[in-house]
Amino acid sequence: MMLNPEGIPLGTNCTEAAPDPNAALRFEDLTIDDDLSLLDRVVRYVRSGIALQRLVHVKMIAETAKTVGTASTINTILPLLPTLILDQESIIRQHLAAQLLPLCLTCMFGDDENFDPQAFRKSRSAKNTENSSYKYNSEGYTIATLKIVHHINILITDPDMDVRKAASDALATLALYIKPQDIPSCILPTPLRLVQNIQNEKSGGPLQGQPGRPGTAGGPGAASNNNDDFCITASNLLADIASLDSTQVPPSMVAQYITPTIVALCKHSSFRVRRAAVQALPRVIGGSSMADVQENLMPCFIRLSKDEVYRVRKSVGECLVDMSRSLMLLPASLVDMGKPLSGPKRSKQIESFRLTLQEMRRNSLIPICTRLLQDTNKVV
Repeated sequence: MMLNPEGIPLGTNCTEAAPDPNAALRFEDLTIDDDLSLLDRVVRYVRSGIALQRLVHVKMIAETAKTVGTASTINTILPLLPTLILDQESIIRQHLAAQLLPLCLTCMFGDDENFDPQAFRKSRSAKNTENSSYKYNSEGYTIATLKIVHHINILITDPDMDVRKAASDALATLALYIKPQDIPSCILPTPLRLVQNIQNEKSGGPLQGQPGRPGTAGGPGAASNNNDDFCITASNLLADIASLDSTQVPPSMVAQYITPTIVALCKHSSFRVRRAAVQALPRVIGGSSMADVQENLMPCFIRLSKDEVYRVRKSVGECLVDMSRSLMLLPASLVDMGKPLSGPKRSKQIESFRLTLQEMRRNSLIPICTRLLQDTNKVV
């Protein structure tokens, strides 16, 4: 039997007969051929005309990739993705998004039988990546950070919220496994470009450079709502990235790329976007420098506590505890981000940061809390 470049079996005349959507289903169409190998089953049934069969086998993609290794994943499984990311069923796109992170790891480390994601992340946190026993597959790394990330980017602009969330989680978690120097060029452009495209969009049409998405509603009002949804997605994604380990996303990277965008979203005309920006601030602060917190992020939080829309003020009140916790955990993080300190020197540096942030809590968060308690809207 011959295979086409996507690894899909061809007929005797070397052509593929597309299933007729109007044809009645036969019993054979509903059954799974158990004689096929795991890889052949996935290749055949993710292209099935039956949504349930596609869903079941999409959820098997990561397991199959790990079983067959990097080479077969690149040559056979990856060519299936362009069609799947445009599947008409949102549940299939959602589960596909969840499969893309382990698919990336298989491409980057699939030939290493001893690869353990948790151990890899611990080695990154311990700042001993130079001595790490894990080595990237150079071809697989390039494919993961270019081709698979491109598919994730498309799913992040999906009209379905659950699909966007699954794709955002995959992209943010991928940042823990790639080279730190590649994060600005591979991970961050996705949410930054999403916000920039919307800010530049004058006509209310679809995002520039994006293919037609299944289930997209028309009309100016729908376009406006979609743009707000994309800004909310970008806000949450940027917050997730900022909160990652400082060995991967240092405060300088947060200050250069993430803080300016979050500050802009705090001034957005839509209260839904401002509310999402408020909810992102505690996580962004957790990965920021002292100067960034004092000069940019805390002033935004204070300003939004006086927002004209009560829903935004309510979100500020709900985030007070998280904000206070982030400020109190920040001193140890700031010390560990720099040159390693131990003993009295480390304790002294932590105490210095702690006193500064304690004063910030006292001078900023307590007045906010008092003002919100006196708010005219009882919901706040």
